[in-house]
Amino acid sequence: IEVVLATSNRLLLFRSLILAIVSIFSILFIRSVKKEIKTKDELAEKEIELTKKNSELARISAEKTEFVSLASHQIRGPLTSIKGYSAMLLDGDFGKLPKPAEEAAHIMMDSCNTLVRVVNDYLDVTRIEQGRMKYEFTDVDVRALIETCVKELTPSIERAKLVCKVNLPKISADEQANAWWHIKADGPKLKQVILNLIDNAVKYTPKGSIHIHLFETTDKKIRLEIKDTGVGIAPLTMPKLFAKFSRAENASETNILGTGLGLYVAKMMVEAFEGKIWAESEGEGKGST
Repeated sequence: IEVVLATSNRLLLFRSLILAIVSIFSILFIRSVKKEIKTKDELAEKEIELTKKNSELARISAEKTEFVSLASHQIRGPLTSIKGYSAMLLDGDFGKLPKPAEEAAHIMMDSCNTLVRVVNDYLDVTRIEQGRMKYEFTDVDVRALIETCVKELTPSIERAKLVCKVNLPKISADEQANAWWHIKADGPKLKQVILNLIDNAVKYTPKGSIHIHLFETTDKKIRLEIKDTGVGIAPLTMPKLFAKFSRAENASETNILGTGLGLYVAKMMVEAFEGKIWAESEGEGKGST
């Protein structure tokens, strides 16, 4: 209207110029708004699609976890029978075995124990993922627990021809009850963690020694170190060492039966006790702690 009502050429030119500028900016602005609306619509569609996919993945993951749990329970039954009869054979309940048969029974028992640990790891992961892992906190004597674990694994250590050095604090009868190595934790699960760590040290140490050291830190915390002279840990492997199904690249060369679940389960349990677990190594072939 201003252009139409212009009374002079100069005013007409000025108003036409203003009209042109306003029109250009209006067109650009409208295009920008339309593009933004289109982008928002596309993002909304993608979000809906992503939500559907996440729901589907969650369903599949839940079914996978349930399947692993059921399969593990089904496997554990026959394994218990095999383990029981193997023990009876080795104890001579069916008569003295010839030397070759005794060696075969030992191999069968070792393999069965390995499978039992694998099944238990899968069951533990299932319980952790489903939030069904239960902990019963009681007074635990960590020193006595370590002695028990070392005693149980001594046959494996001797078969591997390794030297095991155990450095535990000396005690007297008077201080036993109130010693600093008594903590509140789930005893059986803490034992499982310690057994797992010592067993790992045995499996991944072709030769040399294992050093187990329990001591009190300067900030009044209990620290357990399990050090070996084994295959070591590469720097690239270290950050993902405690992740689920994670194994070092050179692990299969020493132990082909590992699942990559033991350290993950150990980490979850230790953190449930409000503790901390980590590894240290100078690199491959230089052992680890």
